[in-house]
Amino acid sequence: MSVLVLVVDDEPDVEALFRQQFRHDLRAQRFVMDFAISAADALSRIARPIEQTLILILSDINMPGMTGLEMLPKVREIRPEVPIIMITAYGDPETKRKAIEGGAIGLLTKPINFTLLREEIDRRLAQVSYSGKPAMSASGTFETCRPAVTMSASGGRTEVAVVRPKRRE
Repeated sequence: MSVLVLVVDDEPDVEALFRQQFRHDLRAQRFVMDFAISAADALSRIARPIEQTLILILSDINMPGMTGLEMLPKVREIRPEVPIIMITAYGDPETKRKAIEGGAIGLLTKPINFTLLREEIDRRLAQVSYSGKPAMSASGTFETCRPAVTMSASGGRTEVAVVRPKRRE
């Protein structure tokens, strides 16, 4: 089964950065990574049939036109089963609150800790391998797992709680 991670960011260098960081995974065909340059582009892509199983959307918050936060509820309508992690340069509590309330399962601060992101992708791949479905429950209920620690640009530590769907009893 071919799986897809969609990255949404208006910055032109993001694609090269992600392809470099995940080059071994991409060469080994563990997953496919696709890139949308805007929220509108991402919504257009996820609204049509996709050959691969979409397991995760990573989206920047600050983009021209529609922001990542404005895109969140629209993605939830089209693909409620796909988890979304927001990416921002501003890891303040208000941004985190808005992202989680909007339906994101987590928030990563720039510069991105790619080791933690790889772990999250590995968890999504394991979920799909186990169940054949993306890692979000149909009911949309979540439980919080251990906090992910990311490094902020200033060198300080920011804890970001990544949430996972609750397992059905």
